[in-house]
Amino acid sequence: MAPNSDEADTAMPMDSSPHEVEGVEGEDPTLMTLPKDTNRWINPPKQRQRWGDTQILPHVNWGDLFFDLFYVGAAYNLAAILKASPSGLGILYFLGCIFPVILLWNDKMLYDSRFAAEDDTYHRTLEILILGSVATAVLHIRPVNYMADGENSITMFAFCLGLTLASILHQLRYLELCLWVDGGPEAKQSGLRDVLGRSSSTVWFLAATIASALAYYGSSDSHDDDHRILAGDSDTVFRQTVNSTDLPILLCLIGSFSQLIYTIVMIIFCFPNDGSHKKKTVPMNIDFVIHRTGEWTMLMLGESILSLLIVDIERGINYSLTFYSGIISAILLQYMHFRSQPHHADGHAMRRTKEAGVAFSFLMQAYSASLVAVGGSYKMLLYEFTYEGEYDSGDGKRLLTPSYGPPLGRSLAGGPPSGFSEEDRQQRVANIFCISLAIVWFTSDMMTICHKGLSSNWDRCHCDKDSNFSKIGAFVIFLRICLLVFIATLSQYVSDPTPIAIIGLVGNMAQVILREMSTAIFSDGNVHDTHDGEKHSEESDEDDDKWPNTTQARATHIIGN
Repeated sequence: MAPNSDEADTAMPMDSSPHEVEGVEGEDPTLMTLPKDTNRWINPPKQRQRWGDTQILPHVNWGDLFFDLFYVGAAYNLAAILKASPSGLGILYFLGCIFPVILLWNDKMLYDSRFAAEDDTYHRTLEILILGSVATAVLHIRPVNYMADGENSITMFAFCLGLTLASILHQLRYLELCLWVDGGPEAKQSGLRDVLGRSSSTVWFLAATIASALAYYGSSDSHDDDHRILAGDSDTVFRQTVNSTDLPILLCLIGSFSQLIYTIVMIIFCFPNDGSHKKKTVPMNIDFVIHRTGEWTMLMLGESILSLLIVDIERGINYSLTFYSGIISAILLQYMHFRSQPHHADGHAMRRTKEAGVAFSFLMQAYSASLVAVGGSYKMLLYEFTYEGEYDSGDGKRLLTPSYGPPLGRSLAGGPPSGFSEEDRQQRVANIFCISLAIVWFTSDMMTICHKGLSSNWDRCHCDKDSNFSKIGAFVIFLRICLLVFIATLSQYVSDPTPIAIIGLVGNMAQVILREMSTAIFSDGNVHDTHDGEKHSEESDEDDDKWPNTTQARATHIIGN
């Protein structure tokens, strides 16, 4: 497809024209413009590709995989927020922590999809500082009883400080593009635009840091007992309403959404539809984006696995049913994700239209947060069995009495959430589980619509022979809508841990079956023109009939003498 075609002109501004080549893997000609005797101390970053250039997926960057490890810990700590406080206040702190964390990950992904920094001393040092800032923020993602007690705990201040430093350091990367870059003039313009856009969130994070610093350092307390067990100290820890002490987390949440709003306004309303935006923007490597978002999804699903495996063991049939329901559900969610997402750049929302690309970015964030909440919910369901038989040791700790072995010591912060009766606690856990699972299904379907478009999905619902609406297809769609409504409202009439977990598993299995039925009933989806003039269909790929995200074995048959 020609880069100046109408379809290419309406693509997302940060996308390149739909070209792919089968060249030497990892050898990107746009990254080989500097002489071999580059400076070992500092070199300008390189622009990966320009509009109309062929795109080659870079080699796997081990630094990216190492960078992702920090977010595994972030996801695990985020789930702990919901476990310790399954309330509206807990959800606020969960959202106020996860969206800024997602923003930090997206910053690196969007930069790396357009530019490549040299492996020199300056960029190594900058990377270490960014990782240290991210680690600081992740370390201090703690339950509400710590983060909300800003006068006695430094947790909230340290979290906001880590976010602010990481955001400023990311801005330095974009500022570097304004000063020097090995690329076209559009690279410097993109750098300036990104510096200004990133400021929208940095200012809010800085305000949160100042507010939390004033709360902690402005307090008359000596903070000598900052490390104490906070879970049973005061009823302010377990309040369920928002007050002035929650200002820092509100500022963090506003900061993450301000960046999203800036992106929407800039791309949707400021970039023209005639393709002239290409003179001022650098396209993204969409195959790289697909690859990285797939790895990010695995991180979020990995939190579900960690939550299920790192938990106190309790013998009993109900515990086992809940555990294996969670494990199988996580596997099915992984299958559904990679089955529904495109494996080629031509089928991605960011290549179709700018509106679809922006919508996909927002849905991916909501999808990620919901995956973490689902994993945390399974952990909370399992803990309902370990809460039974607890007794107070009299020294400020709860001792768990498992079905075998000696009692297990656990601080109050790790026991059942205080301030809730058993029935109320189970109801809250069921609410979080059902709503988050429904959001996972809904956002997954919406991302599929973004990739293919409303008109294309509507056309697929019609029979090929007479162009009439498929009654069987309509029935399948109706079943999927009913299943979504059912799981979203399930907690209103079921709250026991084991039935909730089993029904969730059955719902995920039903989702897989209904999606496979949709693939079999509906006609093939979008057909794209490739660079060689041939047609390519996302649903008709041979690989689409195989288990997604796997490497197929190959062997050469050797004929003996």
